[in-house]
Amino acid sequence: MAGKRWGNALAPILSVASQGIGVGQLILLLARVGANDATDVYLYLFNMGMLPTQIVTVGVVFPMLLNRERITARLARLIRRWIPFVGSGFVLLAAFWMALNGRLEELLLPIVAASVVNAFLQARVWIRAIGAEAAGDPNWISGIAIPANVLAVGALLLPLPTPELLIFAMVSALAVANLGLLVFMTVRKVGDKSFSELPVSRLQGSRAETWFLTKAGVSYGGLAVIQSMAVLLPPAVLTILSVAAKIVASLVATFVNAVMPRVIHRESSSLRPSMRFLSFLYIGAAVVGAGIVGFAAVFGGELLLPAVCVALWVVGAVANSVAQRTAYRFLPPNASRITISIVPIVAVLTVASTLSPNFQLATLLCAYAAVDASTGALLLAALKEKLNAVVAGMAVIAISCLWVLSLL
Repeated sequence: MAGKRWGNALAPILSVASQGIGVGQLILLLARVGANDATDVYLYLFNMGMLPTQIVTVGVVFPMLLNRERITARLARLIRRWIPFVGSGFVLLAAFWMALNGRLEELLLPIVAASVVNAFLQARVWIRAIGAEAAGDPNWISGIAIPANVLAVGALLLPLPTPELLIFAMVSALAVANLGLLVFMTVRKVGDKSFSELPVSRLQGSRAETWFLTKAGVSYGGLAVIQSMAVLLPPAVLTILSVAAKIVASLVATFVNAVMPRVIHRESSSLRPSMRFLSFLYIGAAVVGAGIVGFAAVFGGELLLPAVCVALWVVGAVANSVAQRTAYRFLPPNASRITISIVPIVAVLTVASTLSPNFQLATLLCAYAAVDASTGALLLAALKEKLNAVVAGMAVIAISCLWVLSLL
């Protein structure tokens, strides 16, 4: 019994450690080299390398390991084999986009090469971790970044003379750590059980993977478009945007992702526990948001508008994260059509906003926040959770007003 209680407590501990070390890595990076073209390149390439994993592994494979319409063994094998290569390809495409906009100097090319390798290894590690998560073991996904972040912090402490060389060492450390973790997980057969239990085929006419892939592709692809617009802004804006995204993602991972696999998994029969959990999360998000806004008001008035955007983003992000995982279990795959148009609409509005002379960081923060809050509100409504949906909807209205304000 004590062993089970320890197992239940381990995931939040790992998640807090992982996110804390990750934030520490970013702080140390900025302390060593500042926010500049080199940090922009690293963060943008890292996020683009994760995009195929988010779209296919997290957005298709994971929900289809939970859903009644399970992914087939053949499709799972194809994804596990090719997604790492696609991740590396996305890094190269992102590097080309930066070069096209004059943001990729020759000195930064080694960072590109290291990012290609890291994207490949990271994708392999994530596939195994989500297999374990779908089986109800959140420990691997909760602590997945700890080895890489720890080794990256060590690399950032090296007395290297230039920002480019220091960031190259850091990304190389990420790759080495992910390689070591992948070998360890392979030996331990982490995630293999979920993939070994998959059906050979499903009933003819099932299009579950099409719905999930379309939803995930549109969602994460639209977010990539939104982030790519930051390349058009002055150097360092992309870094600041990535730091804000990291803060929000860390909060969600710490307080949502580490707990939700215990609440919603293949054997779950009711969505009530997840909705009660979300009610408490709203209170926590309000407290965190108030702290962010208060800090900005005291230490930097010019940061007040971005801080309010981030505070609302936290509310939308927790609503979306809980709603998504609950929907994977309790709504049919074609429920994806409910939210499939949100990200394209937000992406188009973001591109249109670049025409304004006042297009700025706060605009992009509002765009990110709008995606999470709108998706969460619609899914909660589909789950017939009216009160929780209203809270997310109020966040959408506030975010929309701030978006307009940022362009005036």
